[in-house]
Amino acid sequence: MVGAGVDFHNAADDRLDLTLLDSKALVEWLADHLAGFEVERIMLGGESSGAHLAAEALLHLRARGKAEAVAGFVSMCGAFDLGGSQSLRLSTGKSLVIDGQSALRNLQRLTPSLSGRDAKGPLFADLSCLPPALLVAGALDPILDDSISMYERWQSQNGNADCVVFPESPHGFNRLPIKLATRANRLVRAWISQMLDHCKRG
Repeated sequence: MVGAGVDFHNAADDRLDLTLLDSKALVEWLADHLAGFEVERIMLGGESSGAHLAAEALLHLRARGKAEAVAGFVSMCGAFDLGGSQSLRLSTGKSLVIDGQSALRNLQRLTPSLSGRDAKGPLFADLSCLPPALLVAGALDPILDDSISMYERWQSQNGNADCVVFPESPHGFNRLPIKLATRANRLVRAWISQMLDHCKRG
């Protein structure tokens, strides 16, 4: 197994479009060069805004006819609605880890660099013909609705999505020194192993 991280442009000067272009180009390059890494499939995923970038990269691969290179998609506290989901819009400054209203203002600042469906987020894309997905979220996360809504649309179009919401957990809880984080990270590792084993058997 080989691990790879995308070294994309940060959204400096609010240029989220450049960050998206980097993510799409690098993931496509990886899909084209799997043999050089002696692997057959990609497990694509990310946390928070990284899940947004990973989802857009997956949609890009599908558009290029290369989605079969992806064994599965994993999201941890993912952001998929760039317009701001209901849970984000209703959140207050009392949210743990991130301030919901500040996060909403950041979305409003970043999206003008995008156009069309990209400006709305992957939640509003055609999600058909995508690999299995696991979406993990915290019940106290201001963007909880992003994960739930993405799961519902992915499941309705593909029938291969799972969503797990951990109680009393804030945004990015999987990085905190708490038992729920250990459980969540163990769940993700087990799911990834299951998907890769399924690909080997298939």
